[in-house]
Amino acid sequence: MSTIVTVGRHKSIELVLRRCPWTYAHLRRADIDRHWLLAKAQNPAYFNGAVHMLTSGRDSPGRFLGELLATDFKSFLHWRALGHPDRSVRAVGVGAILWSADGAILLGTAAPGTVNAGRTYLFSGVLDDRDIDGSGEVDVLAGAVREVVEETGLLPTELARTSPWHWSIEDGVWINFVVELTSYMPATDLAERILAHARSQADPELSDVVIIRGTGDLVRPDIFDNTRMLLDRLLAHRAEAAWKSG
Repeated sequence: MSTIVTVGRHKSIELVLRRCPWTYAHLRRADIDRHWLLAKAQNPAYFNGAVHMLTSGRDSPGRFLGELLATDFKSFLHWRALGHPDRSVRAVGVGAILWSADGAILLGTAAPGTVNAGRTYLFSGVLDDRDIDGSGEVDVLAGAVREVVEETGLLPTELARTSPWHWSIEDGVWINFVVELTSYMPATDLAERILAHARSQADPELSDVVIIRGTGDLVRPDIFDNTRMLLDRLLAHRAEAAWKSG
């Protein structure tokens, strides 16, 4: 059964971290610790870093307003493995639609040993403490650029903001906040640059790069439903604009 995905477009994303515990993680700590030992035995590269969960969110005119709490990766992994039993929260991701200079979109395929091994999606990840200031306000753009830089090896100066809009992609248990960035390189050169970066790493996050030039390229089972839905909308809109201008 297909996942129900909701896509939103916003002038701004305004998220605030509240310093409060996640009740689910507190009540299930012993089970979470046991599950973590098994998960680490299967995937030694797992790192118990911070993960942020959306506890409330609403779409005000042109703005998405939300509140977050912080937890750890092992609690998130347990929640994910059990089918997301606490539906009062949604896991939060940040990322970017990476356009090439010749109008393609590039996606990454997660490497073996990562939590989404074999799946293809936008360059993205979880929020980092570096994306949150001392008052708890989140810089979504900074988080998105950081994720692209970490996964691709590109420099921030090699990326330009394509659109002032922010996108939200929600599937009930995840919500990703996404911006559009453009590289000065054509798609094939950009893909090779990213793959070279992956090959240089001892534990790469990516095993492949996928070039999307049209909606037909999205018809493949490894692409996440939420990624497919957003890109289908963007590519169709761009094709329509090109047709009208031609």
